Amino acid sequence: DLNYLFSKLGTSDAKVVDLEIKKSVFKSLLESLQNQEGRGEYSAMPMNLVENNGAVTTQIGEYNKLIFERERLLKFAKKENPNVVVLESQIAQTRKNIQQNIDANLRNIQQEINLSLDKFKSENSSVTRQLRETPKKQRELIEITRVKSIKESIYLFLLQKREETSLSLATTVANARVLDSAISTANPIKPNKKQIVLVALLVGIIIPIAIIYILILLNDTVENEDDIRAQTNTPFLGYVTEGRDKDAKKQIVVEKGSRTSTAETFRLLRSNLQFMLATSENKTVLTTSSMGGEGKSFVTLNLGVSMALSNKKTIILGFDLRKPKLTQYLQNTNDKTDVEGLTNYLVGDVPVEKIVHQSGVNPLLYYISSGPVPPNPAELIMQERTDKLFEYLRTQFDFIIIDTPPVGMVVDGVLLAKYAATTLFVTRFGVTKKGQLRLIDNMHKEGKLPNPSIVLNAVKSGRGYGYGYGYGYGYGYGYGYGEDKPKKSLFQRIFGIFSKKR
Repeated sequence: DLNYLFSKLGTSDAKVVDLEIKKSVFKSLLESLQNQEGRGEYSAMPMNLVENNGAVTTQIGEYNKLIFERERLLKFAKKENPNVVVLESQIAQTRKNIQQNIDANLRNIQQEINLSLDKFKSENSSVTRQLRETPKKQRELIEITRVKSIKESIYLFLLQKREETSLSLATTVANARVLDSAISTANPIKPNKKQIVLVALLVGIIIPIAIIYILILLNDTVENEDDIRAQTNTPFLGYVTEGRDKDAKKQIVVEKGSRTSTAETFRLLRSNLQFMLATSENKTVLTTSSMGGEGKSFVTLNLGVSMALSNKKTIILGFDLRKPKLTQYLQNTNDKTDVEGLTNYLVGDVPVEKIVHQSGVNPLLYYISSGPVPPNPAELIMQERTDKLFEYLRTQFDFIIIDTPPVGMVVDGVLLAKYAATTLFVTRFGVTKKGQLRLIDNMHKEGKLPNPSIVLNAVKSGRGYGYGYGYGYGYGYGYGYGEDKPKKSLFQRIFGIFSKKR
């Protein structure tokens, strides 16, 4: 019987596999004992692997107990401990006994296993041979039956078709007939409305995000305090917001009783600056920037007005001898646009008393204009008369604010740094390059600028300290950059929106 043969074959295979496993266990156990040093001299051995041999199993159990006892003692004692030495001696003797026992019995066990394997393999070969013969006869019978069934089916099919053809010839054949009924859907196959809407939404989201991301990558100008702190370790003193409407056209935005956001930012700058100079007897502030058009003269003038409003006698020095702006900013309040200034004093034409002028903005605010533009500004500043000028001014005024050219372009500001107690480095929103901020770090390390701090000027609406608007102004500085060119941010250059020029 076929089922009996398969059952007998499965039983023989199972016994063969079982004996093979036992033989492999004995072989592995013997190799483990012979290679004890490779596994570790004091490693535990597996138990209950040797069936029908209780002596070996008992010896392995005693051996493992000695191993565990030794490990326990080593947690509290050294290897030289007498108890540990005794245990190691017992372990070595037990290991030797186990090896002798297995060496004496393993060959007999393996011989018995080999005889059993030969027997079962012989039985398996006989069963397998019978199985190979039996399917061949059954396959031949099945093949004959299958061919007969196929031919019978074909014959019946052909008889059926012949009768159908005879009936169809006796009837009238129609000119047309429906093979498959038409199938319609509720929605058109094309265009796929849902797919189009989905693609449109994705494009509408991805393209703006990509444009914004590219603009951010291309924008290398300073726009907030985080941009400044990422580029330099110089302290950040504060913001100056940009004005709007009529305030945006004014150069003096700090007035008595003024409550605009720009005026408040200058008051905050004044407080921070006074706090920085609280312990210093020298109240001289040097204002500079990295390049033209960042608004240092605007900051200088309004900071001076803010100081005067706090009852501090203040003077502003227009030491920007190359591109003077101070007198132009004071035109609305002072009719003398060509007053004698620093150039006249430095060349020795007039005494210092004649170049100090009242601003007309506040009784406590004075100024010294630049005077005529000289051919050698740096050489004039290096004269001894500059030292005498500051010695005189320190006896007459509480605060001195020096408006200097950009230190990133000319040396004038560095020459005047020795007279100042602190430096205000003015940056402008959307104009100052991030890389230019490293300039102030380098100059501070080299000792060229005293106690520098950074002011971010012309901050746009909704930025800075949360003011709704700021002042805004612009001018071209002219050191190789052209005269009075309007400044544009990156976004304004892309979309063609030009910033307002003062």
